[in-house]
Amino acid sequence: MNFRSLPRLVALWLSIAGISSAADKLDVAVINELTFLGEQQAPADLDLNPVYYQFITRGYVLFGRALPGDVEPEEDALLQHIAAVLRPKGYLPADAEHPPRVAITVMWGSAIGEWKHAIEYLNTSPAGIKWEPLPSESGHKNTDLRRTWSEIRGDDVSRILRLSYQDPYIFSLTACDWRNAFKGQEIPLWQVRALVASPRVTAEQAFHRIIDAVEPYFGRDNDAPHIVKAKGEREATSMAFGFDDPAHRPAPIDMDPVVALALGGERFKRK
Repeated sequence: MNFRSLPRLVALWLSIAGISSAADKLDVAVINELTFLGEQQAPADLDLNPVYYQFITRGYVLFGRALPGDVEPEEDALLQHIAAVLRPKGYLPADAEHPPRVAITVMWGSAIGEWKHAIEYLNTSPAGIKWEPLPSESGHKNTDLRRTWSEIRGDDVSRILRLSYQDPYIFSLTACDWRNAFKGQEIPLWQVRALVASPRVTAEQAFHRIIDAVEPYFGRDNDAPHIVKAKGEREATSMAFGFDDPAHRPAPIDMDPVVALALGGERFKRK
């Protein structure tokens, strides 16, 4: 089988420090996919091929119940953090002189008390953890992110199931063709989805650490599941994830047809 023509599945287990002590660890399941159309694009490069983008976001979304006393991430800080890790990869905020080429949809929220939603969010099934074929909403089957996949490794299956039962937070970042996104059509290029258990960590801490841990996989594809080490504590300074010029800051906008993709499909579309 020629995997170069298919989106990739990567189950990454990232060891991230918890909030109570250095001994606390959090498992993070990450799915990284590159579509056929995404493979045909020239790689983003800060000097040779900068790709300008516009954020699309719904902010923090509850797929399950709220966690009493939880601290949600500040949307402004989270988007600036994402922009900072995208920049070295060749992705820059659009401005008046540089219109967007891609829409980057961002979703973060919780599936607390909804383990089935957590599994569905990773586009898996409780029985065997298999990808379920769903009709392409865009009409372009080669860009559909939800193809049928063979069963992933048994040890990863058990870890995904166990993690899904632990009241997880979920996060996704999806790059779509801007022109079609503006028309309400979802033509994805690549996507990263992450799921992390909520015990011992607040939403604010979890999402910033997820971004630091999975940023090497933004816009990339990988051939097989593997384990990587998470980065250290993020510097608690605005300069660590600020913009060079506030005037070029990408303002988040709502676009329901596209947000459905960021939320994992129609079943998660916010009414």
